Amino acid sequence: MEALLEVKDLTVAYHRKPVLENFNLTVQRGDIYGIIGNNGVGKTTLLKVITGLLRSDRGEVKIRLEGGKKATIGTLIEKPGLFKDMSAYENIKAKALFLGVKYAKKDVNRLLERVGLGDVGRKRTGAFSMGMKQRLGIALALVGDPDILVLDEPINGLDPQGMNEVRNLLLKIHEETGLTVLISSHILDELAKIATRFLVMGRGGKVIRNCTKEEFVQECGEENLDEYYVKLISDFSQDSVD
Repeated sequence: MEALLEVKDLTVAYHRKPVLENFNLTVQRGDIYGIIGNNGVGKTTLLKVITGLLRSDRGEVKIRLEGGKKATIGTLIEKPGLFKDMSAYENIKAKALFLGVKYAKKDVNRLLERVGLGDVGRKRTGAFSMGMKQRLGIALALVGDPDILVLDEPINGLDPQGMNEVRNLLLKIHEETGLTVLISSHILDELAKIATRFLVMGRGGKVIRNCTKEEFVQECGEENLDEYYVKLISDFSQDSVD
């Protein structure tokens, strides 16, 4: 497969304390990378650097596209930034205008249908459920047909129905477009239903595992995903101390 994204020797420090240090990652086109790690290990920092929301102290992020085409990244970091007094339709039109993308009425309606909001596109988003807001946030991230979709905790706080809706939406988008996705989550069982690869990060942004989902599940054996993850983190922490 073709490498689409390369992160090389990335270092980011807050108050002189490295959150990521000499971090490396290669993402193949079409991968869905599930990023796992305890709070504070640098998951959000990594995603913010990749999307250009945060500058690194050292290192580089490369996106390789054929023919010199400028790469675009769709982003949903934490909660979607919605204009609550505007409709879903108006939010998408505003995002397209901000990006300089020409979106006709049919384009906006098609995107709303794609995320399952076609019947509520004219309703004020302030009245949306959390799951509907997340799906609209994903729709906003898809404006302009990005090359990479970056999602930070998109199912955090959702009820089972909301998780199911977001999961099915992402699987449908990937099946239809082959879009490359980076997604972080603490809900491993749900992430395992979406991801094709797992990246497990430890303290200091260290890579504990970078493997296919099948390899990760096989390593678990008879343990469930959460139990195995806790064991990985514990073993890594102990090794770091030793």
